[in-house]
Amino acid sequence: ITKPMSEDDIRGIFVEKGNTLTAVESIKYNENAISEIVNYVRMIKEKNLKITLKEIKDKFSKAPYGWNEKDIEWIIARAFKDGKIELIKNRISLTLLNETTENIINSIIKKDNSERIYLGIKEKIDDRSVKIMSYVAKELFDVTLDISDTDKMTQEFKELSAEKINKIESFERECQNKDYPGKEILSNGKKLFRKVLGLKDAREIFNEISGHEDDYYDFSEDFEPIEKFFEGDQKDIWDEATKLYKKYTNSKNYFSDDELEKISKDIKNILNDNNPYNRIKDLNELNRRFNEKYNKILDEKRKPITDSINETKEIALKRVEYAENIELKEQYTKKINNEFSEILEKVEKSENIKDIESYKNEAISLKNKLLNNFEKEEKILEEKANEISKNIEEIKVKKPKRIGISEINKDRVWEIRNSEDIKEYLDKLKKRLEEELEDSEIVQVEF
Repeated sequence: ITKPMSEDDIRGIFVEKGNTLTAVESIKYNENAISEIVNYVRMIKEKNLKITLKEIKDKFSKAPYGWNEKDIEWIIARAFKDGKIELIKNRISLTLLNETTENIINSIIKKDNSERIYLGIKEKIDDRSVKIMSYVAKELFDVTLDISDTDKMTQEFKELSAEKINKIESFERECQNKDYPGKEILSNGKKLFRKVLGLKDAREIFNEISGHEDDYYDFSEDFEPIEKFFEGDQKDIWDEATKLYKKYTNSKNYFSDDELEKISKDIKNILNDNNPYNRIKDLNELNRRFNEKYNKILDEKRKPITDSINETKEIALKRVEYAENIELKEQYTKKINNEFSEILEKVEKSENIKDIESYKNEAISLKNKLLNNFEKEEKILEEKANEISKNIEEIKVKKPKRIGISEINKDRVWEIRNSEDIKEYLDKLKKRLEEELEDSEIVQVEF
């Protein structure tokens, strides 16, 4: 013993530097004493025997050694930290992977632990496995591990693996209900790192990494573009392309345009690519071209639809004009103008051709609903007025009868081969109109 040691010296073997546990590398004290104990433990192991911490303390506290108990505990701690011996409790080797620093120190200095702690020679990790873990860590995490301490290497590799899993899971959460590329790569990568986290023995961890070295390199190569996808602007470009293609599929039956069809096909081709990352720059340009072309078609579609809705509104207003009751006329004139304005506003704001086409039918349905309600109220008011004015000479107001063209023209298709066919169809239509006029002075035919 070249220098007596205390409990503070034992704890000083384990200090935090740069957020990792490292050994105090100052002056080399008690080197011969460390060798004595390590060689003795090795001799016991070679005889296939076991030895407890208490037995070590008892042996080296007596002649010819006569060492102080704290000196022996310091030697054990030093040899453990330098990876020369291992501490075994309940058949499990204690390491910084499965125990805290404080628990390991207490295992050495607490008397009630000395009979339950066995000592063994720490298996040296082969240089090849150490190098592989170091290379893999550099490739995966861009971190240089301290190869002089294999326990610290495995601990740091597991911590970095846990951080990588957190990042993978954050990307997976973004993938929920979204058709983003790379889902399988993320899932397989998470399994790879979880396997490491499930291991507690350093040898097993080194074997796992050495055995799957190529898998880690492959994941690193595949993960880099996925990381850029989620952390840069590529995801936004992808979302825009997905939205535009959905817009196209919803509306494609309402127009025909070869250029837009080709752009949409190119967008879908990239969206279906399992490895699209180098093509997303093309997707950005396709999105721009799609919007330019689609919006032009949209504007072309918007005008005739707007005109048709206004015509439908005018039909409704014209019918209301015949109302005798001024209050009822004003009420429904206002209602028609307001509710048709809402449809026209939707047409103006809509960015979907299919929706714009549907508003034409919505306007017709609205007209029918409003006029049906109007005529019901008009009839009730007329009946009340008639009760009051039975003895007053009635002034008859001409009111129109509304019918749809399909009611008087039962032939859905006119097949015309000559002028006689034209005359035949027109005669039938004329006859039906005359029949309608027999019980009404005004007939409004809606096409």
